[in-house]
Amino acid sequence: MFTHDYTNNFLYKLLSIFPKEPTNTFNIVQIGANDGKTNDPIYHWVMDSLDSTSILLIEPQSDALKLLKLNYSNHPSCMIFQGAVGENELISLFRIKEQFHSNYRGIIANGITSSNRDYVLKKIKKNLLRSENQNPELYLEEIKIRSLPLKSIIDKLEFFKPIHLLQIDTEGHDDICIYNSNLDEFKPKIINYEFIHLSSERLKKLHFYLQDKGYKIIRWTSEDECAFLDANYYNQALNISKIQYY
Repeated sequence: MFTHDYTNNFLYKLLSIFPKEPTNTFNIVQIGANDGKTNDPIYHWVMDSLDSTSILLIEPQSDALKLLKLNYSNHPSCMIFQGAVGENELISLFRIKEQFHSNYRGIIANGITSSNRDYVLKKIKKNLLRSENQNPELYLEEIKIRSLPLKSIIDKLEFFKPIHLLQIDTEGHDDICIYNSNLDEFKPKIINYEFIHLSSERLKKLHFYLQDKGYKIIRWTSEDECAFLDANYYNQALNISKIQYY
Protein backbone atom coordinates (compact mmCIF):
# COMPACT_ATOMS: atom_id res chain seq x y z
CA MET A 1 0.00 0.00 0.00
CA PHE A 2 2.87 2.38 0.76
CA THR A 3 5.56 3.36 -1.71
CA HIS A 4 9.22 2.51 -1.05
CA ASP A 5 10.00 6.21 -1.55
CA TYR A 6 8.33 7.19 1.69
CA THR A 7 8.60 10.93 0.97
CA ASN A 8 5.99 10.40 -1.76
CA ASN A 9 3.57 8.91 0.74
CA PHE A 10 0.39 10.97 1.04
CA LEU A 11 0.65 11.34 4.81
CA TYR A 12 4.34 12.22 4.65
CA LYS A 13 3.58 15.08 2.27
CA LEU A 14 0.58 16.18 4.29
CA LEU A 15 2.34 16.18 7.66
CA SER A 16 5.34 17.98 6.19
CA ILE A 17 3.16 21.09 5.98
CA PHE A 18 3.55 21.40 9.73
CA PRO A 19 6.56 23.68 10.52
CA LYS A 20 9.37 21.80 12.27
CA GLU A 21 10.18 24.09 15.16
CA PRO A 22 11.24 23.01 18.67
CA THR A 23 8.60 25.29 20.21
CA ASN A 24 5.87 23.99 17.91
CA THR A 25 5.28 20.35 18.86
CA PHE A 26 3.08 18.10 16.73
CA ASN A 27 1.30 15.65 19.04
CA ILE A 28 0.38 12.20 17.71
CA VAL A 29 -1.65 9.33 19.15
CA GLN A 30 -1.29 6.04 17.29
CA ILE A 31 -3.77 3.29 18.13
CA GLY A 32 -2.76 -0.16 16.90
CA ALA A 33 0.91 0.76 16.55
CA ASN A 34 2.15 -2.84 16.16
CA ASP A 35 5.97 -2.69 15.78
CA GLY A 36 5.74 0.99 14.79
CA LYS A 37 7.61 0.57 11.53
CA THR A 38 6.50 -2.28 9.25
CA ASN A 39 4.12 -0.92 6.60
CA ASP A 40 3.49 2.03 8.89
CA PRO A 41 2.20 5.22 7.22
CA ILE A 42 3.75 7.74 9.65
CA TYR A 43 6.96 6.17 10.98
CA HIS A 44 9.39 7.79 8.54
CA TRP A 45 7.90 11.24 8.94
CA VAL A 46 8.04 10.95 12.73
CA MET A 47 11.68 9.81 12.57
CA ASP A 48 12.48 12.77 10.33
CA SER A 49 10.74 15.08 12.82
CA LEU A 50 12.15 13.93 16.16
CA ASP A 51 12.60 17.40 17.59
CA SER A 52 9.12 18.60 16.73
CA THR A 53 6.91 15.61 17.59
CA SER A 54 5.58 13.85 20.64
CA ILE A 55 3.86 10.51 20.20
CA LEU A 56 1.73 8.13 22.24
CA LEU A 57 1.84 4.57 20.87
CA ILE A 58 -0.94 2.19 21.92
CA GLU A 59 -0.53 -1.53 21.19
CA PRO A 60 -2.06 -4.60 22.90
CA GLN A 61 0.37 -7.35 21.84
CA SER A 62 3.41 -8.12 23.99
CA ASP A 63 5.55 -9.45 21.12
CA ALA A 64 4.88 -6.36 19.01
CA LEU A 65 5.68 -4.10 21.97
CA LYS A 66 9.27 -5.39 22.12
CA LEU A 67 9.95 -4.22 18.56
CA LEU A 68 7.90 -1.07 19.05
CA LYS A 69 10.12 -0.01 21.94
CA LEU A 70 13.21 -0.77 19.88
CA ASN A 71 12.01 1.10 16.79
CA TYR A 72 11.16 4.19 18.85
CA SER A 73 14.13 4.01 21.21
CA ASN A 74 15.68 7.14 19.66
CA HIS A 75 12.56 9.27 19.94
CA PRO A 76 13.00 11.84 22.72
CA SER A 77 9.28 12.30 23.44
CA CYS A 78 7.59 8.92 23.10
CA MET A 79 5.16 7.13 25.41
CA ILE A 80 4.02 3.53 24.95
CA PHE A 81 0.88 2.00 26.44
CA GLN A 82 -0.07 -1.67 26.29
CA GLY A 83 -3.79 -1.99 25.77
CA ALA A 84 -6.63 -1.13 23.43
CA VAL A 85 -9.01 1.80 22.94
CA GLY A 86 -12.71 1.19 23.44
CA GLU A 87 -15.17 1.02 26.30
CA ASN A 88 -13.82 0.13 29.73
CA GLU A 89 -14.02 -3.65 29.40
CA LEU A 90 -12.15 -6.83 28.58
CA ILE A 91 -12.22 -7.59 24.87
CA SER A 92 -11.23 -10.65 22.86
CA LEU A 93 -8.59 -10.36 20.14
CA PHE A 94 -7.76 -13.17 17.76
CA ARG A 95 -4.29 -13.72 16.34
CA ILE A 96 -1.87 -16.22 14.87
CA LYS A 97 -0.01 -18.19 17.52
CA GLU A 98 3.48 -16.81 17.89
CA GLN A 99 5.23 -20.07 16.99
CA PHE A 100 3.75 -19.81 13.48
CA HIS A 101 4.70 -16.18 12.80
CA SER A 102 7.83 -17.05 10.82
CA ASN A 103 5.77 -19.17 8.41
CA TYR A 104 3.31 -16.40 7.59
CA ARG A 105 3.46 -15.36 3.94
CA GLY A 106 1.80 -11.97 4.43
CA ILE A 107 3.48 -8.72 5.47
CA ILE A 108 3.53 -9.29 9.23
CA ALA A 109 1.81 -12.05 11.19
CA ASN A 110 0.82 -10.05 14.26
CA GLY A 111 -0.36 -7.23 12.01
CA ILE A 112 -3.62 -9.06 11.32
CA THR A 113 -4.65 -9.42 14.97
CA SER A 114 -8.29 -8.43 15.16
CA SER A 115 -11.49 -8.61 17.18
CA ASN A 116 -12.98 -10.26 14.09
CA ARG A 117 -12.30 -13.98 14.42
CA ASP A 118 -13.45 -14.86 10.91
CA TYR A 119 -11.13 -12.24 9.40
CA VAL A 120 -8.08 -13.76 11.08
CA LEU A 121 -9.10 -17.28 10.04
CA LYS A 122 -9.42 -16.08 6.46
CA LYS A 123 -5.89 -14.62 6.60
CA ILE A 124 -4.57 -17.89 8.05
CA LYS A 125 -6.12 -19.87 5.21
CA LYS A 126 -4.67 -17.54 2.60
CA ASN A 127 -1.18 -16.86 3.97
CA LEU A 128 -0.29 -19.72 6.29
CA LEU A 129 -1.87 -23.02 5.32
CA ARG A 130 -0.21 -25.21 2.69
CA SER A 131 -3.23 -27.41 2.07
CA GLU A 132 -7.01 -27.02 2.19
CA ASN A 133 -7.06 -30.09 4.42
CA GLN A 134 -5.28 -28.24 7.23
CA ASN A 135 -7.37 -26.92 10.09
CA PRO A 136 -6.90 -23.11 10.48
CA GLU A 137 -8.18 -23.28 14.06
CA LEU A 138 -4.91 -24.93 15.11
CA TYR A 139 -3.02 -21.74 14.27
CA LEU A 140 -5.42 -19.37 16.01
CA GLU A 141 -5.36 -18.08 19.57
CA GLU A 142 -7.57 -15.75 21.57
CA ILE A 143 -6.16 -13.16 23.96
CA LYS A 144 -8.03 -10.99 26.43
CA ILE A 145 -7.11 -7.32 26.52
CA ARG A 146 -8.35 -4.46 28.66
CA SER A 147 -9.74 -1.64 26.54
CA LEU A 148 -10.13 1.89 27.84
CA PRO A 149 -11.46 5.17 26.48
CA LEU A 150 -8.60 7.24 25.05
CA LYS A 151 -9.17 9.92 27.70
CA SER A 152 -8.41 7.41 30.46
CA ILE A 153 -5.11 6.48 28.82
CA ILE A 154 -4.07 10.07 28.14
CA ASP A 155 -4.97 11.21 31.66
CA LYS A 156 -3.07 8.28 33.17
CA LEU A 157 0.09 9.01 31.18
CA GLU A 158 -0.35 12.80 31.21
CA PHE A 159 0.26 12.90 27.48
CA PHE A 160 0.58 16.23 25.72
CA LYS A 161 -2.45 18.04 24.34
CA PRO A 162 -3.81 19.11 21.90
CA ILE A 163 -3.77 16.08 19.60
CA HIS A 164 -2.86 17.00 16.04
CA LEU A 165 -2.98 13.50 14.51
CA LEU A 166 -4.98 10.47 15.61
CA GLN A 167 -3.63 7.49 13.63
CA ILE A 168 -5.68 4.27 13.80
CA ASP A 169 -5.09 0.83 12.30
CA THR A 170 -6.84 -1.91 14.27
CA GLU A 171 -8.04 -4.38 11.63
CA GLY A 172 -11.75 -3.66 11.81
CA HIS A 173 -11.96 -1.96 15.22
CA ASP A 174 -11.21 1.53 13.87
CA ASP A 175 -14.71 2.94 14.22
CA ILE A 176 -14.95 1.72 17.84
CA CYS A 177 -11.64 3.44 18.57
CA ILE A 178 -12.93 6.71 17.10
CA TYR A 179 -16.17 6.56 19.08
CA ASN A 180 -14.12 6.12 22.26
CA SER A 181 -11.51 8.80 21.51
CA ASN A 182 -13.36 11.68 23.18
CA LEU A 183 -13.40 13.85 20.04
CA ASP A 184 -15.43 16.59 21.71
CA GLU A 185 -12.62 17.15 24.21
CA PHE A 186 -9.45 16.40 22.24
CA LYS A 187 -10.56 17.62 18.80
CA PRO A 188 -7.70 16.00 16.82
CA LYS A 189 -7.03 18.01 13.68
CA ILE A 190 -6.50 14.88 11.55
CA ILE A 191 -7.84 11.35 12.01
CA ASN A 192 -6.35 8.71 9.72
CA TYR A 193 -8.01 5.29 9.78
CA GLU A 194 -8.63 2.11 7.79
CA PHE A 195 -12.15 1.66 6.50
CA ILE A 196 -11.64 -1.47 4.39
CA HIS A 197 -12.71 -3.87 7.16
CA LEU A 198 -15.91 -1.98 8.01
CA SER A 199 -19.26 -2.96 6.57
CA SER A 200 -21.02 -0.34 4.45
CA GLU A 201 -23.49 0.19 7.30
CA ARG A 202 -20.74 0.76 9.88
CA LEU A 203 -18.84 3.06 7.51
CA LYS A 204 -21.94 5.12 6.79
CA LYS A 205 -22.54 5.49 10.53
CA LEU A 206 -18.91 6.52 11.05
CA HIS A 207 -19.09 9.13 8.29
CA PHE A 208 -22.23 10.62 9.82
CA TYR A 209 -20.60 10.68 13.26
CA LEU A 210 -17.45 12.43 12.03
CA GLN A 211 -19.31 14.92 9.87
CA ASP A 212 -21.57 15.74 12.82
CA LYS A 213 -18.39 16.60 14.77
CA GLY A 214 -17.32 19.00 12.01
CA TYR A 215 -14.89 16.74 10.12
CA LYS A 216 -14.46 16.60 6.36
CA ILE A 217 -13.44 13.20 5.00
CA ILE A 218 -11.24 12.18 2.11
CA ARG A 219 -10.45 8.70 0.83
CA TRP A 220 -6.79 8.60 -0.13
CA THR A 221 -6.36 4.88 -0.88
CA SER A 222 -8.72 1.98 -1.51
CA GLU A 223 -8.35 1.14 2.21
CA ASP A 224 -7.71 4.41 4.06
CA GLU A 225 -9.51 7.62 4.86
CA CYS A 226 -8.55 10.88 6.56
CA ALA A 227 -10.95 13.09 8.50
CA PHE A 228 -10.01 16.76 8.89
CA LEU A 229 -11.14 19.28 11.47
CA ASP A 230 -8.50 21.75 10.27
CA ALA A 231 -9.40 23.49 6.99
CA ASN A 232 -5.77 24.15 6.07
CA TYR A 233 -4.82 20.48 6.20
CA TYR A 234 -8.00 19.53 4.33
CA ASN A 235 -7.32 21.98 1.51
CA GLN A 236 -3.70 20.88 1.27
CA ALA A 237 -4.79 17.24 1.15
CA LEU A 238 -7.06 17.93 -1.80
CA ASN A 239 -4.05 19.29 -3.69
CA ILE A 240 -1.68 16.41 -2.94
CA SER A 241 -3.30 13.58 -4.89
CA LYS A 242 -6.44 12.46 -6.68
CA ILE A 243 -8.78 11.52 -3.88
CA GLN A 244 -12.46 11.14 -3.16
CA TYR A 245 -14.06 13.45 -0.62
CA TYR A 246 -17.27 13.31 1.39
